[in-house]
Amino acid sequence: GFVGFGGETTVFRLQAEAERARVRYPEGTSTTASASLSLSGTAERSIITGSVTVERAAFLPRTDVASLLLAGDKPLGAPAVPNPILSSMQLDVRVDSSPGLQFQTALARDLQTELDLRLRGTLAKPVVLGNVLVSQGEIQFFGNRYRINRGEVGFFNPVRIEPVLDLDLETRVRGITVTLNFSGSINKLSMTYRSDPPLQPEEIVALLAVGRAPMSGLAASQTIAGQNSGFQTGANTLLGQALAAPLTGRLQRFFGVSRLKIDPQLTGLDTTPQARLTIEQQISPDITLTYVTNLSEAKQQIVRLEWDLSKQWSVAAIRDENGVFAIDFLYKKRF
Repeated sequence: GFVGFGGETTVFRLQAEAERARVRYPEGTSTTASASLSLSGTAERSIITGSVTVERAAFLPRTDVASLLLAGDKPLGAPAVPNPILSSMQLDVRVDSSPGLQFQTALARDLQTELDLRLRGTLAKPVVLGNVLVSQGEIQFFGNRYRINRGEVGFFNPVRIEPVLDLDLETRVRGITVTLNFSGSINKLSMTYRSDPPLQPEEIVALLAVGRAPMSGLAASQTIAGQNSGFQTGANTLLGQALAAPLTGRLQRFFGVSRLKIDPQLTGLDTTPQARLTIEQQISPDITLTYVTNLSEAKQQIVRLEWDLSKQWSVAAIRDENGVFAIDFLYKKRF
């Protein structure tokens, strides 16, 4: 391209081509993309046009998607003195994805995504319009792994970057299928959930938070009758998870533990209050080791080793609390 100087006006027209260029921004993110961009105009008014095709995206933070959503509504800090050239540099760049887009992260696996975004605004204050579609995959959410039935992240605000979520997640805990739906913007996110077979709301919360199996019959009616609030059980289990969060960070630093849960209100067969500790270690992207122990009964320990041989086949070796060893072969088929 060229840059021309004449009088008080600087005129430029520059073109750039990028092929499989890797950008490590923002922190913890690595993106490989090909682009064709053009910058034209003057120092007082200019525009960047072109297209960017994302071929690979890697996300590195050791956390889960829930933590990202809780921190996502924090406003971005604006520079104290805005740059006049960047403030007058308009954006009109289309961002899409290649057919074989690879999305690598410790938070998810087997993600199939499609980008259709438009970068507008100015370089000093960019705005994103369009949507991101997720057709399949699994994500880590509040310590549990969920399958994505349907997912869309839309950007509709022409003034600022404000993602609007519409996620339909499904997980299976203790033979019970739980479906969560998140919709709305980050700061006004609403959640609905249901289970198959149907459970009480407090039972679903306890099941997701610490994996507590739902009670039935007389024990369930006595427990619900003795509670002051229908969500007391869920609140206690979530409190236990919150208390375990700092410990989880320390275990990750020292031992590389992927997930830790503490259930502070587990009732045993003799109605004695007990506590259960669950530690999960992601040995590799395909192998997961889970250890469950009753803190009041050292002999009650469960060890589970699951190996994902492929997208369809996996094998799980289990030693239950009675010392019985078993191997299960699992086949997954999506209709």
